[in-house]
Amino acid sequence: MKKFLILIPVYNDWDSVFKLIENIDKVVNYENIDILIVNDASTNRYEFENKTFSKIQSVQVLNFSKNGGHREAIASGLMYCNENLKFDYVIPMDGDGEDRPEEINLFIKSISEKKADVIVAERVKRSENFIFKQCYNIHKLLTYLLTGSMVKFGNFTCLSSQSIKKLLSDGLVWLSFSGAVKSHFPDHDIIPSIRGVRYFGISKMSFFKLILHSFRILSIFKNTLIPRVLLLAMCFLILSFFSYLFFSFISLGLFIFLSVINYLYKDNDLNKLQNYKSNIKDTLNLYSR
Repeated sequence: MKKFLILIPVYNDWDSVFKLIENIDKVVNYENIDILIVNDASTNRYEFENKTFSKIQSVQVLNFSKNGGHREAIASGLMYCNENLKFDYVIPMDGDGEDRPEEINLFIKSISEKKADVIVAERVKRSENFIFKQCYNIHKLLTYLLTGSMVKFGNFTCLSSQSIKKLLSDGLVWLSFSGAVKSHFPDHDIIPSIRGVRYFGISKMSFFKLILHSFRILSIFKNTLIPRVLLLAMCFLILSFFSYLFFSFISLGLFIFLSVINYLYKDNDLNKLQNYKSNIKDTLNLYSR
């Protein structure tokens, strides 16, 4: 029987994570599941009630000393899994309820039918407000126009042990998880995903974080993006000599955009990824059977 390891990054949102774990045990039709919680230096304490699970085999917490954000937590968690744990597939998912646990069954079904190595959950229905949805659609469209790649998924994926090794072979996953998956596995399999409702609190994704997220994904494909944007910038610069000065400001903006992309690309750093152990405070086993 294949072993599935569910990787859940968390920063202070412990009530949501523990509710998610309970729901996973209730709705997933599979009995060989381990949970790894990546505690990204939370400042809130947590209490885990002694419970007996029927599907989940173990729950472990990997505690970090310094907060690095969702992106670094997932990348470091994958490195830890690859080097220390036994598994056949890893499923990274957000712990707030927006990644629905019942969709794990779709991953498992797809693996049993197709024996896929990489499966991503593409949103077919979202729950955010109208403005946020339109901004997200613009992000997807710009990514496609500037890079030729459409990235329509987030952290919620299912990766085989072999694909994890390939994903961790360079520093792209430290830069952007979804961008790295798309870059390494352009022909991945897909399951449809409906965005769930948060268990507690409100979303932490601001417009600024959405823009930064979009720019990080774009930087993954900078070898395709830079020639396209440079050509566009030069066209606007030429137009500025023959017509309106306004075009020169557009050209300047595009050059600034390229500078930001190059700056963000510095996080494509394999050394940072391989140095993940320096941020590990300790590990804690919360449950096993």
